[in-house]
Amino acid sequence: VSLEAGSQIEGGVLELDSDGTFVDIVQFRTTGNPLIQQQTFTGTWDRDGSEIQLDYTDGTTLFADRTSSNRIVLEDENGNDWAYQRF
Repeated sequence: VSLEAGSQIEGGVLELDSDGTFVDIVQFRTTGNPLIQQQTFTGTWDRDGSEIQLDYTDGTTLFADRTSSNRIVLEDENGNDWAYQRF
């Protein structure tokens, strides 16, 4: 899972479906481009207690912790935390 170098994340959506698949949509801007772009990643997921394992179709595996019934915090391969909040 990677974005273009110099990208600034603007937002995103993580959808975990009951069939064990997921869609991760990331909205971002690249340096020098004022338009928001979007990239979609897919894969499968599994849960063990509060830990969620996301296996992306590109071979990347990331882990997330469910910190509450409305919040998931994902750590990417660079050690960055991504918080997803249910509204």
